[in-house]
Amino acid sequence: MRIDREETHNAETLLKFRPDHYGRSNAPKEMVTAAKKYERRFEIHFATLTYFSKSLLNELHRPERDPTDVPDNVIVASRSDKTILDDVKALSNVANSGPSITIAQRRHYFGALKRIYSKLPSDPMVYARDEHVLCVGIEREGRILAESMGWLPRGHNLHPHAKRVPYEEGLLVGLSDIAVTQSYAKCIIVDGAIASGATIISTIERLRPVISSFNIYSVHSPFEGLRALSRYAAATGIELQIAVGHATTGINSHFYAIDPTDSAKVVVGDLGDTISDLRNTGDLPMDPSI
Repeated sequence: MRIDREETHNAETLLKFRPDHYGRSNAPKEMVTAAKKYERRFEIHFATLTYFSKSLLNELHRPERDPTDVPDNVIVASRSDKTILDDVKALSNVANSGPSITIAQRRHYFGALKRIYSKLPSDPMVYARDEHVLCVGIEREGRILAESMGWLPRGHNLHPHAKRVPYEEGLLVGLSDIAVTQSYAKCIIVDGAIASGATIISTIERLRPVISSFNIYSVHSPFEGLRALSRYAAATGIELQIAVGHATTGINSHFYAIDPTDSAKVVVGDLGDTISDLRNTGDLPMDPSI
């Protein structure tokens, strides 16, 4: 996919691909009201709200002539390592197994996630050792997985809560407070699975004033999410590298990646719901405050 860099700093292009980003106190009352339902449900507080209209999402996700093409700054690891396809199949089997998922299935799922991360050709550990790099694991699954892989080093990490909120046929993303008091040379963001791309874009919007270079790591993304991130990066002029284990085509109305051959099935499902129940079994890192 070719992203037209010549238009990167064009004001019209920036507006076309950039969502509306609000501090909580400046957000429209209706947005705050919609977000409060999720704050109460998950017992969290949103410091910022980022709004993606339906038309913006459509433009961000708009397919190219080849919908499976990706730009040079994106690595889809399964294209060179076919063993990742078996790992993704293991995730899909659990994700589509029904509401009663056993602890054994959750452990199998968690193991497959970590195997995919270990096969990414770009190693986040290189950056995690550098105190000039901010390491972000988005709650829940991003933080859990980043901790388990050793990618949330003390002293230069964040693990903000991020929730998607349906709003006016589009999407709100609520983020908890992100307190960054210094500039960093780079930021790495670990998210379990990319869907629309909205959660990561919202996180970058908050960090963009002090960081201009980002590396994203995820086990899976629909091509729609990869296009969204690439278009946003080109429009805002940030440097962006993305490494995902596998990519497929198609997301549903709930912004889950769907099986390209059966739209009733999801590819990886809700990672947070699937692995969080391992928190009392000794399988997961137990200290989210590092």
